[in-house]
Amino acid sequence: MNCISYHWLNWQRNAANSKTLEPVFNQFLSCNLPARGTDWRDVEFIAVDLETTGLNPLAHEIASAGWVVIKRGVIKLHSAKHKLIKTQMGVGNSATIHNITDTDTTKGLPLKDVLTELIQDCTGKVLLFHNACLDMGFINNACLRHFDSQLITPFIDTLQLEKDKVLQHSDVIGPGSLRLHACRSRYGLPNAPAHNALEDALATAELFLAWAAHRAGADNLAWDEAI
Repeated sequence: MNCISYHWLNWQRNAANSKTLEPVFNQFLSCNLPARGTDWRDVEFIAVDLETTGLNPLAHEIASAGWVVIKRGVIKLHSAKHKLIKTQMGVGNSATIHNITDTDTTKGLPLKDVLTELIQDCTGKVLLFHNACLDMGFINNACLRHFDSQLITPFIDTLQLEKDKVLQHSDVIGPGSLRLHACRSRYGLPNAPAHNALEDALATAELFLAWAAHRAGADNLAWDEAI
């Protein structure tokens, strides 16, 4: 993230915070971002994953969310959370991917309640995803509906980090080579269960730690170099 992008992001957060928003969102936007150049080990991250009923944030819904905090380069397992969410239209054929059924979602929490808890836990942290475009699309659409603002925040995408790494050595990205399990295998990480929001969040957190350790070695690595 360059200096202009960093200051522009802060300006956007301040502008959004000047609107009448709910306290949890105001607190999120009021919290200072980590300073540019801060070593990644001194920044708190939160790995987030969603399971959804499709790929279009405007037409489909979030069926579950999972997240876990990374602090001082360590995954804090006690922070791990997994939330089923009550859907309005049912899960449809997506159940064959994430195994969440309509019966499961009837026991889920209202989306706004889960968003509120997620935003509370994200306050002061840098978000971490594998395929941020998809997850942030759903999160931003939901935040606009429930809080009248997008989630204006820096985030790191391990899929993009791995894409950049692959393209350093090849002009071609092989089929499936950017999937979470394939990215993990390049660092010798074990296979992890897929399509469960919390398990994928944990797998993403482990992948990021492996990437950061490989990239930094014994040297410092600024957190914003990963954006």
